[in-house]
Amino acid sequence: MSFQKVGASKVPFIEGTQASVRSQQLLTSTGIGALDALLGGGLPAGAMVAIEEDAGNAYAPYFLRYFLAEGCVHKQSLFVVGSRSEAKDILSNLPAASEGSAPEEPAVAADVDQMKIAWRYETVGKVQSTIGRNTQAQNFDLATKMGSEVIDRCQVTTYPDGQGSSLSYEQLFEKLLASLKTDCHSKVSGGKKNLLRIAIESIGSPLWVDDDGMSKLVKFLLLLKTFLRHSYAVALLTVPSLAMDEKAAHKVHRYCDAVFRLESFSDTDRQAVGAFADAHGLFHIVKLPALHVVSSALPESVDLCFKLKRRRLAIEILHLPPAIGEETDDLTKQFSCSTNISKSKIDF
Repeated sequence: MSFQKVGASKVPFIEGTQASVRSQQLLTSTGIGALDALLGGGLPAGAMVAIEEDAGNAYAPYFLRYFLAEGCVHKQSLFVVGSRSEAKDILSNLPAASEGSAPEEPAVAADVDQMKIAWRYETVGKVQSTIGRNTQAQNFDLATKMGSEVIDRCQVTTYPDGQGSSLSYEQLFEKLLASLKTDCHSKVSGGKKNLLRIAIESIGSPLWVDDDGMSKLVKFLLLLKTFLRHSYAVALLTVPSLAMDEKAAHKVHRYCDAVFRLESFSDTDRQAVGAFADAHGLFHIVKLPALHVVSSALPESVDLCFKLKRRRLAIEILHLPPAIGEETDDLTKQFSCSTNISKSKIDF
């Protein structure tokens, strides 16, 4: 005998999605297992996520590539908006799916200094830095580009239409609305369904030409969020928050379901702080989604960092090294056997 909530809608089968164990909604992967875990197991259908760009926008584009690559693997529909770069350039740099476990970096042999201090950490318990180990995300290899034959299997829409075309929120919404209202993406029509992935690069940047751009941006986000709720679609936006004032950034936070911020390190910062030597920046949780649930999922940790390796982008828990002080020169001299030892220390 099965128990089912009266009036609960049936969740359709869509490749690349799974039903949430917490609520009656579809979840899909962002392409990054750790990010799925922070979202509560995946990105809910109808949700909109914002990634606040780092200084120089060196790392935020990788999140868009993972997001689109995940959709290509499952033959989902793609809507790609290029702001700093053309949409076709974004699609041509998607990482290819790798077989088996996630590709690991080649092991580096420990040098003599590391072997000398290894005994000092024997009593320190091992820590687990990875998160999202049991997610449905694919494994992608950044060192290998996805083949065009894989992308061609998907229904792809790009904006703007050509090089040199202007970026307008009103024009973009009209084109998005046409895709969201198609039978395969709409919740109010019948037929076979498919998921639409919307990837927008650097929304809110000065490259958008609308007059009174901030009010147009807010209106666009509000309308997009409304129509996403009635569609089998998800959206991932990168936002140049460093170029916005605090009031504008707050409005973006309000209308997006989840917001994460990237704080990249300079080479000088990484060398000055040993704990950040292998990390490329901090990953801040600004807002987590709470769609059709009482509260958002509780993350394993809020102290997170991101690392861009040769083959993959990783989000990990940030652990500081043990506070074990270095030996001082006075301590070395005290136990030295040299002839300059003071007689006050060892008196024959």
